Amino acid sequence: MEYSMNMYAKLLHTSISRIGSGGNTVKIYGNHTDFHIAYVVKKYMEEKKDMEKYPYLVNLCQGVTTAVVEDQNGELYLIGPVSFVEYKQVDLKKFITQECGMQKETSEEAYVLPKIPYCSRDRFGITVLLVHHMLTGQELSLEELWRLNGEKINENHIHERKVGSVLFERMEFENPHNPYDQEVRELNSIRNGDLESFQKSIRETYAGSEGRLSENQIRQEKNIAICVITLASRAAIEGGVLPEMAFSMVDAYIMQVEKMSNIVEIRSFMRKAEQTFLEKVQENKKPKVKNMLVEDTKKYIFQHLHSKIEIGNIGNEIGANTTYLSELFHKTEGVTIQKYIQREKIKLAKNMLQYSEYKTEDIANYLGFCSQSYFGKVFREYENLTPNQFRQKYGRNNRNK
Repeated sequence: MEYSMNMYAKLLHTSISRIGSGGNTVKIYGNHTDFHIAYVVKKYMEEKKDMEKYPYLVNLCQGVTTAVVEDQNGELYLIGPVSFVEYKQVDLKKFITQECGMQKETSEEAYVLPKIPYCSRDRFGITVLLVHHMLTGQELSLEELWRLNGEKINENHIHERKVGSVLFERMEFENPHNPYDQEVRELNSIRNGDLESFQKSIRETYAGSEGRLSENQIRQEKNIAICVITLASRAAIEGGVLPEMAFSMVDAYIMQVEKMSNIVEIRSFMRKAEQTFLEKVQENKKPKVKNMLVEDTKKYIFQHLHSKIEIGNIGNEIGANTTYLSELFHKTEGVTIQKYIQREKIKLAKNMLQYSEYKTEDIANYLGFCSQSYFGKVFREYENLTPNQFRQKYGRNNRNK
């Protein structure tokens, strides 16, 4: 256990504090951080009561969390603190002065404010669950960890009274939400790759308005855009777009939305994103019935574009005879698996040449080509241009000029 605790502390770049049943600190593994111990133990003892033993998350201040795991003997293991907020300087002054009992005028001199390590939510959660399992033998999933801790947090926030209040306000001012049938038509047009129906659906006039998702108008527009883009991606998947492609598009679009501060720009970008999903559906539309083996092959290829793909490995992965799979793919798609792989890699290469700063040789290596010269040869077969010529003609820098 000694070894495991030190390794878990090192993995999270934080400390794990072992607290005896009497409240005394027995040992601190990893970085020596003790400013939070008294507060976390007090908080845990006040709130745990007769609850079922599960890892208990204590929020110290915005984005900063410590987990408490209790073993069979009543000893506590405090894992943290860690910050879920990346690249942000966490302000602990208020916490240390108010919660830890230090005087404001002396707190900074009396105590050097610690640096809180960043840790992704899931990495932290998984480590907490491993420690919990080691100490108690109990198995929990990540979703159970968030749910059990969310119930105590959300108990007073998500309430039928609030829903009723919003509903009453909408009815009182005769301001219903946008009609559901319009939303259905909009999403159906994306699902079917029907641009004309899409444009018609977003031009419809109707009584009602969008839901209120924030008091801040720019945040309101961003939240609406995030909802619409997410729904459009699901419609596109139902229309035949590969889930991994759709999910990646959502990630990229939402990160772009978050950078915007112009309401008109956000709304315009949202509609353009919807239309791009629709165009992806159009690209995937085929008059024939889909074959699941072929679809699984395409999914495997998409997920392994960054490496050298062996057709035999595809067959082993999806459970199909290689010869049969090759013939079936050729018959269904009108192109060999090898040519399909090349085509998809060149598509990705074009995107990287246009929008990234990666060197040509790095792109060749990333996409699993055996050499830069072979990459150039294949690229030219598809585009009638060398990679460097393509970047000069279509690259971001040239386009901006």
